[in-house]
Amino acid sequence: MRLTNGADYTLVLAAPASSEDPDTASLLTFQAVEGGGVLILWQLPQYVVLTAGEILFSITGLEFAFTQAPASMKALLQAAWLLTVAAGSLIVIIVAESKLIDDQATEFLFFASLQVAVAMIFAFMARG
Repeated sequence: MRLTNGADYTLVLAAPASSEDPDTASLLTFQAVEGGGVLILWQLPQYVVLTAGEILFSITGLEFAFTQAPASMKALLQAAWLLTVAAGSLIVIIVAESKLIDDQATEFLFFASLQVAVAMIFAFMARG
């Protein structure tokens, strides 16, 4: 069997079927996922953009909160910031682990729609 990139294999070391030769065993190979032709390096631009966005958003938001808040509220603002991050992670865990959405592309579209909705709410809040 030829191993291919991106595939998922399970190797099983099986005991001999008979007790004639107990020192021999057979190696069974099962392929769980077909190999793909797309390189994982195609994900690099997406990771760079997401990381840059996260850094710019996180640093800017925390800097604004710390410069505009009184000294007695800085810890509260940090806690609120971390609570929103935790709430977002909890939403992802609930949606991903509940298996309500079977297709992964549809699940990603759902998360993107949530991001657009939250961005619109933030834009509305920033106006007033």
